[in-house]
Amino acid sequence: MSVLLGIIGCGGHSEHHAKNLGPDVCTYGVWDPDPNAMERIGCTQKYGSLEALLAEKRIDAVLIGSPDKFHLEQIEMALQAGKHVFCEKPLMVPGESVFHLEALFRYAAEKGLVLTSCHPRRRDRPFLWLFEGMRSSDETGFLARFGRVVSFDFDFSYHAPNNDWKHARSLLLDHVNHEVDLMNALFGIQGFDAWKLHDGHDHYHVVGKRDDGIAFQFRGTRRLTSRVYPEWCRIRFERGEVALDMMMGVAHISDHDRKTVENVDGLAIDYEGRLVGVMNDFHDSQADPAHVGYLSRAEMLMNTEAGIVLQREGVQRIDVRP
Repeated sequence: MSVLLGIIGCGGHSEHHAKNLGPDVCTYGVWDPDPNAMERIGCTQKYGSLEALLAEKRIDAVLIGSPDKFHLEQIEMALQAGKHVFCEKPLMVPGESVFHLEALFRYAAEKGLVLTSCHPRRRDRPFLWLFEGMRSSDETGFLARFGRVVSFDFDFSYHAPNNDWKHARSLLLDHVNHEVDLMNALFGIQGFDAWKLHDGHDHYHVVGKRDDGIAFQFRGTRRLTSRVYPEWCRIRFERGEVALDMMMGVAHISDHDRKTVENVDGLAIDYEGRLVGVMNDFHDSQADPAHVGYLSRAEMLMNTEAGIVLQREGVQRIDVRP
């Protein structure tokens, strides 16, 4: 089964996705209010309006890569047109109702439509390795070797924004949903309390604690002069730790009891492969109703709500529950 995709919003994210759709998904048509933007995708079928694209019966599904403020409205329009939806995060912005998003998930389920989002770390080389170590039940698994998880840290350092509109954008709203998603993928979905220490267009910092006792810290900056994307991830266990340096592609496994350090190479981020991975999952979810997608409804609602609540001005502490 091949999925014919309509792309809504033809910015950089959509362009990158269009180049990494995988073997079973292909772009049929595109729409963007800027005709020049549609040229970036390299698709000959261009629509004059969003309504015209959604009315195209040959289009099975849509990828929404438009600005965040249009996501919730366009998700609803696409579902009502009978299209499966893959929407860039966040699924909604401050000022919109999470109950509205919940209703759209219920509507999609009733109509047998897929509604999912983009959290590509779940399909990336270093994190697939990390997931395997966390889930292994034999003596080589991290939990068997080092005991329970005590804390989880994630940090990134990206290039400075080169677009003026990004200077008015919350880096927390843009990224904390990715970090919450990774935490849930690693340790299971749990409620948590969190405190916002800083939020700006080029720096954010959040700390918190889950109901299962795992403390966490998320932080990142956009201040580099080069277009590189260093990321670091650290899981502290009772008797050891695992630290991932995704820029260098290496993991450091420290056994505190034995005073040893093991290095694992070959774990650099695979940007193209992880996008193909999430689109393969989108395809499989449409082809097989029994397929369990890589993101659950509860996870997407929690990721979205965490960013919305923490980004609000004056809010420093939240109590998020699945």
